[in-house]
Amino acid sequence: MMVVLKRNPYEPFVTQEDDGLVYHLPVESGFSSKRLKFSISEEDVAVLKTDNARFYFLFAVLHQKYQMQNPALAPGTDPYFGSILRLPPADVTAILDAADVESRGAVRHMACKLLGRNSDEMGKGRWFETT
Repeated sequence: MMVVLKRNPYEPFVTQEDDGLVYHLPVESGFSSKRLKFSISEEDVAVLKTDNARFYFLFAVLHQKYQMQNPALAPGTDPYFGSILRLPPADVTAILDAADVESRGAVRHMACKLLGRNSDEMGKGRWFETT
């Protein structure tokens, strides 16, 4: 196993393994810490390396989605990789708005904290900085 992408402790990272690239998702749920694994493409890794916002948007959405998931039951793939990492900003904004509403603001809160951004702006659908 070779680490291909790593930012900060307790954040997702990517490794190259015998069967391909693997995205490791750390998830905190109360007193329980776990890590889920997902297959990921080289194209996805390229976006994660270069687009700070999408890196953290994906982390926030997946963290919320899998917070109560048993790691042994993790699906190994997730459609959010293809959508959050590859779709145009307007489409990603719609996905993030929906995920944020479903999570009662948890997605926005986590993304704001990780990106050092204003929660009110994201709450108004301004997930991507335009300046």
